[in-house]
Amino acid sequence: MKILSSQNNTQAGFIGRGIEIKGSLSGEEALTVEGKITGEIYLGNHLRVEESAEINANIEVEELTANGRITGKIQCGSVAHITQTANIEGELYAPRIIIEEGARFNGRIEMDFELPEGI
Repeated sequence: MKILSSQNNTQAGFIGRGIEIKGSLSGEEALTVEGKITGEIYLGNHLRVEESAEINANIEVEELTANGRITGKIQCGSVAHITQTANIEGELYAPRIIIEEGARFNGRIEMDFELPEGI
């Protein structure tokens, strides 16, 4: 099933609630996950983890929106948005991180960014 990504009107992949994946997942499309993934996720686009999702994986994506449960190392190229329903355990690396009030995060955060001269 393909859905349209609101990010840039491109097609996005979808993993439903009844689907469980074990192994390595990679691609360039945006992806929405409602099911379970164990292993590794490599995407050159946006990963959206819904409330029903359970992910136990090392993740490398351009953008992340987390509404569900993620355990593992997360690396984002641009932004990680952790919503109030998210439960994250592990390491998070991104130049820009948004954590909403009520979100659960247990782990380490590292932000790599350039400061203006003189600061």
